[in-house]
Amino acid sequence: MTVMTVISIFQSKATLVLCCIALSSCSNPSEKTAPLSKSELRAKAVIEEAYKQKQVGKNGLAMTKLEEALGIIASGPGSGKTSAAYASCLDDMASVNLRTGNSKEAQSQYKKALGILGALDNADPRLVNGIEKRLAFLSHMENRRIACAEPSSPKTDSSLPYFPDVEKMQLAIGTLNPKVAGCAIGIPEAVTVRVFITGDGKVIHAKARGPHADSDVGTCVVKRLMEAVPGAELPRFRACFRGFTYPFMVGKHRKK
Repeated sequence: MTVMTVISIFQSKATLVLCCIALSSCSNPSEKTAPLSKSELRAKAVIEEAYKQKQVGKNGLAMTKLEEALGIIASGPGSGKTSAAYASCLDDMASVNLRTGNSKEAQSQYKKALGILGALDNADPRLVNGIEKRLAFLSHMENRRIACAEPSSPKTDSSLPYFPDVEKMQLAIGTLNPKVAGCAIGIPEAVTVRVFITGDGKVIHAKARGPHADSDVGTCVVKRLMEAVPGAELPRFRACFRGFTYPFMVGKHRKK
């Protein structure tokens, strides 16, 4: 069986999803929606450019673009500073602030975004839930005394990639499976865990998903995984952290 590792960016929404939520550019084909205004199209383009910069660690340029987009949204048609688009852009700015070490500013922006969305009748629950999770993540970082310190511009002489190679990280995480396999006895089954790891190999947070989200087996796997990661030989990378979803196999047949 092939084990698939899915890597996604925390604090960053995929460009298409971001634009769907923030600028209402996507809709059900059966529903008629108003076309985007010129200012909304400008904001969308600027946000997409900010996303590209953020993907390669150019945090300074990303923040400049997001500030520009925020200004466009604030002065454009609609509800401006009280709109979902404004809240979404604050969310993206907070993600950059978090990675560059401005955690207090990030926390403030997350809370402000939630306040805006909480006052709306039609706020997208995916955006609300995402921001709430990012606020909780910030608390996990504080509890483990982990702080980000990514530079505004990436170092040109670094031999490390900004994000890790997918296949190398897949193989490295897979070597930890024996550490958690004993969390269950019986027919082997998969326990999917979402784990956030720093570029220098520390665990910020891990949580089991699916049917084992709140089970004793899931709790056992998470506990053993968090103990095992610091001593593991994982690929290093320049980004402050990266999230990974991995299905760990647990269980073994009882001996007669």
